[in-house]
Amino acid sequence: MDLDVEMYRHPWESDEHWDLRKAFIIQYHGKFDEDRLLSLSQAYFNVEILGCSYSADVMSQLNKLAEGLPPSKRPPKKEQVTFVPDNQQEHDVI
Repeated sequence: MDLDVEMYRHPWESDEHWDLRKAFIIQYHGKFDEDRLLSLSQAYFNVEILGCSYSADVMSQLNKLAEGLPPSKRPPKKEQVTFVPDNQQEHDVI
């Protein structure tokens, strides 16, 4: 049976964002039940694109699953930006 993956696309997803989630869904289709697969695909997107984090167990699972995706479908890692209060001295920033 062919997977109609397009039915899982959110109307607000850009092509680039959808390509990332779609690759995840295709790669892991049949390895998780549908609800879990869609939840993991959204969590993967949230971590990779939005910089979200989850519990250690979920992050560990997502990291392992990310290794199974083709390199071209994994977004490049971005530098993390840390904001500090305005009154904090420059030398205190790490």
